[in-house]
Amino acid sequence: MPQHISRESVDRIIARRKELNLSQKDLAERLGYSNYSIVSRIEKGDRGISPASVKKWATALETTPEYILLQTDDVTDFDFVDTSDAQIRRFSALKRSLSEEDVNLLLAIGETLKSHWRM
Repeated sequence: MPQHISRESVDRIIARRKELNLSQKDLAERLGYSNYSIVSRIEKGDRGISPASVKKWATALETTPEYILLQTDDVTDFDFVDTSDAQIRRFSALKRSLSEEDVNLLLAIGETLKSHWRM
């Protein structure tokens, strides 16, 4: 049976879900559940999360298991991209140092360049 994580961990799950503008249904879909009731039950504290599932939840919430389990306060200390490619590693490091607005600008520039190269 899944263990109950601390109320503080559950609060982090709820806060992170809301930061990402995800409904319980959206989060359930990211987790691969057909029904959002499991998310609701965990958020209410009626059901636990197994240690093996914490990583799955962290990935769905774009954070780390350590953040959920209160071992760090850094919600953004994650990298879900396969970083075996040197260019991806460089971009990932750069992205962490930029604001969301700057990242969106870079993405727009990239899309513009891509469309021009296809001409």
